[in-house]
Amino acid sequence: MENLLSRKDPWLAAVLSLLIGGVGQIYCGRTARGIVFLIIDLILWFTIFGALLWGIIAAVDAYNIAKDINYKIDLEKISNDYDSNIEIKGSEKSKPAEEVTIDNFIDDLKKTHKLYALQIYSEDEYRIKKSIIINNLANKKISCSTIDFLTSLVELKEQNILDIEDINKIKLLIM
Repeated sequence: MENLLSRKDPWLAAVLSLLIGGVGQIYCGRTARGIVFLIIDLILWFTIFGALLWGIIAAVDAYNIAKDINYKIDLEKISNDYDSNIEIKGSEKSKPAEEVTIDNFIDDLKKTHKLYALQIYSEDEYRIKKSIIINNLANKKISCSTIDFLTSLVELKEQNILDIEDINKIKLLIM
């Protein structure tokens, strides 16, 4: 599937909307939203405080839109890499797979979650890092039985480190 989105600079979107409310949204491809912001910005120009406050709101909104666009692009790339890994896994019969232990896998997920909990990773970064750790299972051989591997994930599910979607993806990769 061809990606119709192109990466956007969140800071450029924010500055554009700070200067003229709505321009950052238009830059991000959200034209209708940008026009609404532009109209409100023009109305509020009659009061300096209103224009400044609305400019800040527009800048934050444009910044978040650009971050969302970039996040969707990153997720699509991860999904495409995941699909490629599945195809490679099925076609690489002669090459021995690298082994992964459940302890290393769980440790990587817990470390990533801790960095997120301490706000070192943003939510977007956390989701991407977690997806990469899970998708890396595609090229690995697990060091224990499938049932033992899945049973070991119960603790991560209870701690909300993994959700049901993550577990289903892991099942797909290890079965």
